[in-house]
Amino acid sequence: MKNFFSRHVLERILNALMLCAGLLLPTSAAAQFTDISAGLTGVFSSSVAWGDYDNDGDLDILLTGFANGNIRTAKVYQNNAGVFTDIGAGLTAVTEGSAAWGDYDNDGDLDILLTGEDDGFNLIAKIYRNDSGVFTDIGAGLTGVALSAVAWGDYDNDGDLDILLTGINSGNAIAKIYRNNSGVFTEIVAGLTGVNIGAVAWGDYDNDGDLDILLAGDAVGSAIAKVYRNDSGVFTDISAGLTGVYFSSVAWGDYDNDGDLDILLSGTELSATTKIYQNTAGVFAEVSAGLTQTSLGTVAWGDYDSDGDLDLLQTGSSLGVATTKVYRNDSGSFTDTGASLTGAASSSAAWGDYDNDGDLDILLTGRDDADNRFAKIYRNDGSVFNTVPAAPTNLSQSVSGNSVTFTWAASTDTQTPSAGLTYNLMVGTTSNGIDINSPMADVSNGYRRVVRLGGVNLNTSWTLYDLPVGTYFWRVQAVDAAFAGSPFSAEGTFEITPPYSPFVFLANKVTLKRTKQDTPGGDIHSNGTLTVEKGDPSTYESNLTAVGKITINKENTINGNVKAPSISNSGKINGTKTIGALANEPLPSLSYGPISGPNKTVAKGKSLTLAPGSYGIVTVNSSGTLKLSSGEYFIKELRGSSSGIVIEIDLSSGDPVTINMQSNLQLGKEAEIRLLPNGETDSKLVTFNTLQTTAADWGREAYLLGSFNAPNAVVTLVKNTQLRGSICAKEILVSNDCLFLHHNSPGSLPGPGDLPKSSFDDVDEQPATSDQQQVTSYALEQNYPNPFNPTTTISFQLPEAGEVSLSIFNTNGQLVKKLVAGEMSAGRHNLTWDATNERGERVASGVYLYVIKAGEFTAQRKLVLMK
Repeated sequence: MKNFFSRHVLERILNALMLCAGLLLPTSAAAQFTDISAGLTGVFSSSVAWGDYDNDGDLDILLTGFANGNIRTAKVYQNNAGVFTDIGAGLTAVTEGSAAWGDYDNDGDLDILLTGEDDGFNLIAKIYRNDSGVFTDIGAGLTGVALSAVAWGDYDNDGDLDILLTGINSGNAIAKIYRNNSGVFTEIVAGLTGVNIGAVAWGDYDNDGDLDILLAGDAVGSAIAKVYRNDSGVFTDISAGLTGVYFSSVAWGDYDNDGDLDILLSGTELSATTKIYQNTAGVFAEVSAGLTQTSLGTVAWGDYDSDGDLDLLQTGSSLGVATTKVYRNDSGSFTDTGASLTGAASSSAAWGDYDNDGDLDILLTGRDDADNRFAKIYRNDGSVFNTVPAAPTNLSQSVSGNSVTFTWAASTDTQTPSAGLTYNLMVGTTSNGIDINSPMADVSNGYRRVVRLGGVNLNTSWTLYDLPVGTYFWRVQAVDAAFAGSPFSAEGTFEITPPYSPFVFLANKVTLKRTKQDTPGGDIHSNGTLTVEKGDPSTYESNLTAVGKITINKENTINGNVKAPSISNSGKINGTKTIGALANEPLPSLSYGPISGPNKTVAKGKSLTLAPGSYGIVTVNSSGTLKLSSGEYFIKELRGSSSGIVIEIDLSSGDPVTINMQSNLQLGKEAEIRLLPNGETDSKLVTFNTLQTTAADWGREAYLLGSFNAPNAVVTLVKNTQLRGSICAKEILVSNDCLFLHHNSPGSLPGPGDLPKSSFDDVDEQPATSDQQQVTSYALEQNYPNPFNPTTTISFQLPEAGEVSLSIFNTNGQLVKKLVAGEMSAGRHNLTWDATNERGERVASGVYLYVIKAGEFTAQRKLVLMK
């Protein structure tokens, strides 16, 4: 960090000494701020931000807007001992936009997010990657906007910065969230109200461990201001009761130091307005702050007088007069300090300690009442200095699957009360690394390279999700009301182990049908009942455990231990039989939001390669090959539309692959999962996750490798299927003559298409359902309950295995949602519809039809959704 030991610092030290001796009165706010004549290009319709882009320990400047002559501008000024120099960054010149610093690629330097209208009247939204001070447009594919607002924030808790963006495009007001997946930005379906001439900010107002949204602006003719609560990536308008404003500015901050984020808001309703809303347990109430009413400007929190609470910087137009004010916060009472600052309309302003002397200075841009464009830095010459907080202590972490929850004790500070401190997290794959979660701070001393709340806000606990297998290191710092960071804490470490279950099958109910394969293996656990139906004879190299009853029918041999509160055994147990209670084994908790992206199709007999990323419906036709690789995929549906499909996964890097599905994973007859280059020995590196609630039938003579997690679905492993790995599901039914081995089981699978078939494979059967009732005819039953809200169960029965489709239609005959499409085993089936459509959106109340087609059998019934 640089130290500016200059004349004004010496003067202030002398002033402080004289103040202590009673020889001086405290410096008045009116005289406290001094224009340093920084030589910046004057702009209005502007956006400014402080940030240490060159990592030299002082704050540089990012500035955009209209300069004199209405020349569009976008500049980076480097700070060298208080002298600011335009570096010629090569940014697209814009106005009516927004700009923000953020380390989107977790490489330790600040990148730029820039929006607005360029010289050709094109609307842009660009990300510039910072490589040692050289800025390169990455071609992020964001929607271009003007009259815009942007903010970086990790809404999905995966350690990298996502984007919140609003503005006008093609005459339409928009509000979008782009999810950052390893530097690739994909729009999610967030359902936010579109606005322009507005403002946005991320902040965890309810302290539940994820970032919520504050949004204001013009929503096609109506002024709005909304708070959207974030629940695992689903955003809900909480109807906060805020005054709607456009030409707006918003900011989160805990002005009353009670441990939750309050709201500062300005803009135009019917006239200019500026308000503070106090947050009490998530309810926002306006306080009588007595502020000047402004619009077309900025409001910003910051502790300029180093007394530990958030003061207020305000700019804009008030009754047609360009205005700039600083309000001092004294225990929640706000007083205009009469600061001698140039009034600024169409303006942007920001707090930041550019000279590292321990108090907040002001960067101010806009136009004055004489229509002069200006950009000024005001040095804070107060005589009271801020000190940084103490480093947090008592670190701990708890790992669950591929997620980790960090906790630490609340820190302390000389000025800011403990409840008002925010916190900033760093996580990496090496000691002192930041490649997972960048703190945007100097790891060696805690110096903050941005001027904002700590990334995890006021929380002393924070969770990161979807971490790859590996060893990790982490530290945390406290951040005070002047946005100064403490030294980082001592370092903690943890490991994410391979995300496979210790059980080959884990479910709330497990049923195994007879098999002659030699020999299935892997431990099996049921949180309900576990039934091993009559063997042929059948042998299992498995330990069986259940919270409910275990039933082992005759002609079955269990080469392992069996434990449950109740055991009915007509077979042979070669291990220990124990009667005793067991606890539930939790099913995997899957957490990812709605998935969107381009649809992809693999033509019959052809191949298609997909890079990790987000996709819509991916369809693989007969004998087609879908080629994937190490990394993370988000796929709305993965449909094997016919037989003989291949999912080929390149694992030559040694890194794992995770394929996340939203609504359907369909693996048809003779499907093969092929792992390169090592085959089934790499099954631990492969994970398939699906959020589907519909029945999932996987296989029939298929070859499946990996961990399959479907905690909301009934999964059937169709007969003559080979599995190396694990299945975790709501309910598991293993059909006749399947061979399954856990990741760690000895031996190997015969290979695709090489599974021996036993004598009963070709015999027509009347398979029993999981409750052992025989099914002799097709039937589609009335859903229950009916009418329903929010879910209903649809039951049907099949006398034989075959291709089945079951879909929901509206009364106009339009498809609402396909619940089943693929081969299903004979028996009775139950599935749940959650009143959502193909996009995962809740449908309206009304009458719907559900239609089943199975061979020559077709039937339909009505159901009624009432809200």
